[in-house]
Order: sequence, then C-alpha cells, then structure tokens
Amino acid sequence: MKRTAAIVLLLAMLFAALPAGSAGRKNSEGMSLSGFSACDICGEAFDGSIFGENTLTVLNVWMAYCGPCMFEMPFFLSMRKDYMLTPEADVELYGVLYHTEAYEIAEAQEIVVNYGYDWTQLIMDPVLAEAAMASPEGYVSTPQTMIVDRRGVVRAHVIGKFEDQASLDRFVADWLSVLTAEEQASPGDVDLDGSVTVSDALAALRMALGLMDSHFLADIDMDGEVTISDALLILRTALGI
Repeated sequence: MKRTAAIVLLLAMLFAALPAGSAGRKNSEGMSLSGFSACDICGEAFDGSIFGENTLTVLNVWMAYCGPCMFEMPFFLSMRKDYMLTPEADVELYGVLYHTEAYEIAEAQEIVVNYGYDWTQLIMDPVLAEAAMASPEGYVSTPQTMIVDRRGVVRAHVIGKFEDQASLDRFVADWLSVLTAEEQASPGDVDLDGSVTVSDALAALRMALGLMDSHFLADIDMDGEVTISDALLILRTALGI
C-alpha cells in the first residue's frame, strides 16, 4: 500500500508541474565525452579517463587561423596559472585543436610554443567533433568552451569567445562551485539543498520520463540511468518510508 501511495503521489505531483514544459539539450550539454580517444599535437595518447582526475575540466576548442581564438587564449593562460597556484581547486584545462589541413597542426605547435600556451592540446577525434558540432548550425565553429565533470559529461557549452578575463574566470568559478557541491552531496539530493525531499523525487521522475536532463545524484541504484525506480526510492526516503 505504501508503495502504491508513493506512486500515486509522485504522478500527481508530476502532472501538476507539467505546464512548466520540458528541457531539451542545449548545444552539447548532457553529452558524455568519456569515450573519446585522441593524440595531442606532440603525438601522446589521451582518452576519457582524463576527466576522472579532476572535479572540473575545461575544454577549449580552437583553430590556428582563428582570430577570436587568439584573442581569448591569454585569458585561458591566466586562468590556468591561477588554478595551478591552488591545486586543491581541482581544475584542469585542455585545448582541442580543430583543423581542416594537416599543416595547421604544425602552425598550432608554433603558436603554443611562441606564446607559452603549455597546456595539453588535443587533436579533435570523432567524439570531441560530435560535441563541437552540437551547435544549432550543425558544424564546428571556433572558439568553443565546454565544462566537463568528473564523469566526462558536458555540463556547459559556450560557442564564441569570452570578451574579457573576468567573464571566463566567473564562468569557471561558478561551475566549480556547482560541481564541488555535487560531489559532496548525498545521493538523491538532486537540488543540492542539503536534504532529500519530495521535490528531488519529482525532479528524478521528470528525468526518468525525459522531461529533464538526467543528473547522477538521481541515479540511486547506480545502474547508469535515472528511472522511475530511482524516483520512487527518493520519494520513499523523503517520506521516511
């Protein structure tokens, strides 16, 4: 009876909230990059395991002959230096080089050496290319910047350049706060308010029905997806059942 009552309550809340509409993917947000495998411009191999090493990974997509890319590159250099001074912040930066001709790789190598852009510069592979083509236009434009969490999921995606240092610093710092809070939160606390409530269960149900992007804190049974069973488990916890 308690399980049936929980289901009825959860469904009632869901339909009461439906007028708010459903969420869709914006750019590559919600896409997993954990399956990528690429070499950097020096030939060293990298894969999706890099994301598990940090709370937040910044990916900056650029081209050798891209004026806006060159404009914002010093901002990334400054940002990286700041986080290197505070390694406990757990932030890493990778470049993702998009090119159409082989000689552009050599040009990119010259740029990073001449200007001291010494963070790892990956050569775009099919997985990273798919993420970069998730823009409304459907092609790779540069520059682009993605925030990726420890699971390899794109959490934010900006197409175009940052206009100043402060904008980039604020963007990364805000997302670092979010991802740090998530890593410290209890399973089921989807809204990160410090407790598991009926609102968390409702959010999990909307995720299970595809009305919201999934959140790993809602995956209570840790099977890799958010389902109605997860929503019910969260609701039972919230109701003290």
